[in-house]
Formats: sequence, C-alpha cells, structure tokens
Amino acid sequence: MRWFAALAAMLVLAGPALARDRVTYGTASRVGLANSAMYMAEVMGFFRENDIDLTTVQFDGTGVLLPQIANRQITVGYPIPDLVILSHDTGRDPLPIQFFYNVTRQYNWEIVVLENSPIRTLADLRGKRIGVISLSTGNVPVTRAMLREAGIDPQRGVEIIPVGQGPAAVNAFRSGQIDALNQFDVVHSQIAVSGTPIRRIPVPEKYRAISGNSFAAHADTIRNNPDLLRRFGRAYTMGLVACEANPQACVRLSWQLHPTLRPTGGDAQRNLADAVRIMLDNLAYKLPAGDVRSRRWGDFEEAGWRTNIEILQENGQLRRTDLPLDSIYTNALVPDFGRFDVNAVIARARALQ
Repeated sequence: MRWFAALAAMLVLAGPALARDRVTYGTASRVGLANSAMYMAEVMGFFRENDIDLTTVQFDGTGVLLPQIANRQITVGYPIPDLVILSHDTGRDPLPIQFFYNVTRQYNWEIVVLENSPIRTLADLRGKRIGVISLSTGNVPVTRAMLREAGIDPQRGVEIIPVGQGPAAVNAFRSGQIDALNQFDVVHSQIAVSGTPIRRIPVPEKYRAISGNSFAAHADTIRNNPDLLRRFGRAYTMGLVACEANPQACVRLSWQLHPTLRPTGGDAQRNLADAVRIMLDNLAYKLPAGDVRSRRWGDFEEAGWRTNIEILQENGQLRRTDLPLDSIYTNALVPDFGRFDVNAVIARARALQ
C-alpha cells in the first residue's frame, strides 16, 4: 500500500510535466550574452512554470530561420523584421509570419568612434570611412538613411567599408583604418571593456523606435493557440525581470547553461564584471520604460514600423509603403506578458549567489 501511495504521489507530481507544451525556439545568431534573459528564464525554470518544454535551435541568419517558422518546424523564432516586411510588397507572397513580442525595443546597431576622435555627430562623418560587417547586412540601409537625413550623400559623401566581424573589424577600428564602426551594441561593449575607450554617436529619435530581433510565430499559431505564446512571452519576461534584479547571477547562469561563454583566462572577478557590463548595455535596449511592476512588456510602436518601411522604400528594396501592419505584427498578447508576481521573481533572483 505504501508503494502504491508513493507511486500515486509521483504520478500527481509528474502530471503537469507531462502536460507541458513542446516549443521549438529558433534563433538567428550564435550563443551570446545578448541572450542572457532567455538563458536566465531557462535555468530558473520559468518556462517549465509556464508549462513549456523548450528546445532551442540556432540558425545562421534571419533568411535561414524564417522558412523554418513558415513551415512550422520552429514554434517561436527570433528574427529581424525586414524580410517579413519585404514579403508583403507588391508581387510577392507574404510570409505567414507575425511578430508578437517586441524584444529589442530600441535600434541597437550603433555608430561608434574612438573616444579621442573629433567626430561627435552624424554630420561629422562627411568624408569619413565607416566599417560595417558587410554591404548586405540588414543595418546598412538604416545607416544610409540616417546619413542622408544628416545631409550626407551615403553613396558619395562617405565610404562604407565591409570589415567583417570579430578581430579583423576591431583591429581596423583600433588602428584607424576606419573612422567609425557600425555594428551592434554587444560588439562595441566588448571593445570598451577590453580597454579601448569609445564614444557612441547619437542617432535621430525616430530611428530609435525601429525594432530589432523580436519574437515571431506562424500566423496560424497566433490565431489558434495564443495562450501558448502568452505563456512563452511571460516566461521570457520573468527572465528579463530576474536579470535586471541580479545581473551577476544572470551572467553566471548564462555561463552555466553555455560554458563556452565563460572566459578561460584572466582574472575571474574582472571577467564577471566585464560580462555584466556587456549584458547590461544590451539589456538597456530591451527594457520598457517605467517601474518594473507596471511596464508594458513586448509592445511594438507603429512609428518604428513606419520608419522601417520608409527606409526600405528609400533604398529601393520596397515598392509599396501602405503595407498591412496588422498582418506583420500584433500587440494583442501584450497585456498577458506581465501577469506574474513581479516581487516574487525579483526576490528569487536576488537570492541567487
């Protein structure tokens, strides 16, 4: 009888686990500190608490990821919006993909210069050399639009030079082969913590509202199973809250889940401090304004989409500008992303060592 009672108790405890939904999550990039909130949510069990069993698959870029969302091999993806926008242009077949959670709320492709550089504004870039990953990278049209707004012809007034990623790009920047570097925030933060002081060039306010990588799903999933996406977004939001409450633990748990992220040499405390700084710089692009207990997590601004569409049209990539935005993104699930005990999540995060 005792054995049967124990077995019954085990089955009761296992019940919720057996009822969890399987979610295959697809990213468009490699493992990195920019994804620390997701790692925090995984290790702290926030997805399990929201009845989700999560499997992550990495892809090499948005162009590879989007077909996997469209054919439902990926439940939730983390792409940039441009290719989905372009698919709604005249004469094209719209991708059956809709964004439902604004993750990178502010445009995080920055233009930076060395701290001692005389360049302080976009206008100061006239006649200068700007290093980008490649001329086909998604941020280049936005950079050209910002230069044009600053009164610079992006074709003749500056040199936009492909320098790749990693050590080659950093060396080109540090050695003066280029005057400015135009990559995403994590790259620039890594340069700063490695001992090279930098200055970020301010960008016009309207560009700051352009969303970067965000959560998207098949339109049928959003229509037929919105509760699954509400729970997914809620679990991720809990990870954001936990990371903000305890940045050191956020980095440590990221290293625990992905050991290759942890530096193998140097001073351990310095490595942790540098990683925390990089993570917090990135987190600033993802946190909504206001008190943590009353934020609107995951909502999109229409103005950001309109600006993105204008830029794609100006660069000859888009013919039609009156696109059906309600087919491209939705804020319908936003009210549910913050429906959890914020104080309890903060307390749990702060209790971590």
